[in-house]
Amino acid sequence: MSKFFQRFYSTDFMIAYRFINHDNGILNNNRKKFTAFKNNFKYWYADPILYKFDNNIFMFYEAYNKRTKCGEIGVATVINNKVVNQQIILNEPFHMSYPFVFDVNNKIYMIPETSSVKKLLLYEAVNFPYEWKLSKVLLEDIELSDATLLKIKDKRYIFASKLFSTSPYSDELVLYTFDNNFNLIPHKNNPIITDNEFTRPAGRILKYNNKLIRVSQDCSNGGYGKALKFNEIIEISESCYQEKNISTILPEDIPINFHKKLTGTHSYGICDDFEVIDVRYSVFDIKKLLTFLYKLPYKIIRKSIKMAMS
Repeated sequence: MSKFFQRFYSTDFMIAYRFINHDNGILNNNRKKFTAFKNNFKYWYADPILYKFDNNIFMFYEAYNKRTKCGEIGVATVINNKVVNQQIILNEPFHMSYPFVFDVNNKIYMIPETSSVKKLLLYEAVNFPYEWKLSKVLLEDIELSDATLLKIKDKRYIFASKLFSTSPYSDELVLYTFDNNFNLIPHKNNPIITDNEFTRPAGRILKYNNKLIRVSQDCSNGGYGKALKFNEIIEISESCYQEKNISTILPEDIPINFHKKLTGTHSYGICDDFEVIDVRYSVFDIKKLLTFLYKLPYKIIRKSIKMAMS
């Protein structure tokens, strides 16, 4: 596509899902096609986070409102190999995404991505999964994205990407521990990773072949969500963190029933036999074309005046 026509396109994300044997997912190059969780005229969807409750799988996700240009939080339920009961459950006057849902002491919580207000916010379920209340401001005056929790025995960790400059997606991976009162303690070696090919989280940490796998998205060279990285956690403690990359999933590696070319992917999850991923693609934006045509006469007039005065 030429640079001239690229100006009339926007980037959308979309969630896709499939039902497979749990041990035969994308890490094993399963070629069964994903089905699109279709966007609509108002929203596109991304950042699927799975949570199992009372033997039901719930898919929480970002619903990006195209009119307000802000993300809202939605949920759908997986029942009888179908994704049903889709609805918006959280809508604040600021952007929200990556709704990480977890439980502590028999209560269910969510930490959505709210870096635009420079706060890390904790929400508690009032009527799971549809009603939530703000429970606590965990951190302030910090731009953290995509908080991802991991529990190992009696220790709880939070991974998050921290913006450290004004450059796009210049993230570092930071790590915290927290207690039952959600007091966060930064890791002694923060930031634990600085290469933004691996820094930004991309879904719940997986248990695969007796290994812990941290999924991250490739944001290197100023990009965003170019690919998924699967990284084995070698060591994690209050004083040490080590991991190694074991696999990379590119957009072209994703089998999907979708007619557009995929240009990125940045979130992944699996629960029992339900596997989800999000994908990025370009879509023609009629508003951009109309804006261009509306401004075109003024550009021609200005250029003519400039030439006449030269």
